[in-house]
Amino acid sequence: MGSNARAGSSPALSTRSLKRKFEAFFVFRCFHNSSFNYLIVHMENTNQHNFILWLEFEHSDYSDSDMENELCNVIVDLPDGRRYGINVWTYKFLETIEKINQNSGEELAGLYIVPPDLFVKVLTRECIEKTISDLLKRGNLEDVLNPSVLS
Repeated sequence: MGSNARAGSSPALSTRSLKRKFEAFFVFRCFHNSSFNYLIVHMENTNQHNFILWLEFEHSDYSDSDMENELCNVIVDLPDGRRYGINVWTYKFLETIEKINQNSGEELAGLYIVPPDLFVKVLTRECIEKTISDLLKRGNLEDVLNPSVLS
């Protein structure tokens, strides 16, 4: 991923107090050049499943990307402390990677593709939030997604 992000706490805030404030705010500790930058992220989650969603494309330069033909990494943090790293591809990227592999010889020249954890129509916060929310309605992410998602 372009930049690593993990849930954390500053010296002034304990994990317990952060969990109590989870629905409104959460502190992310972003690691960049061995320095810590704390960001307060306001969560306006309109669904019944609260989660923190870190999206690689919000922390890396995707300005030249076709967000309907791309891939990214996602981190989902739940209030109970569970964390999921999810590799997400768009439907169109599946076709693109097949062609890339045919030309490069990778994966037996496109004979197979090791799939991601999740496919979506487009890489946007709205699409991925709705998708994760819907998956959480179905159950635990470890039960509804490919088991490789487990950390």
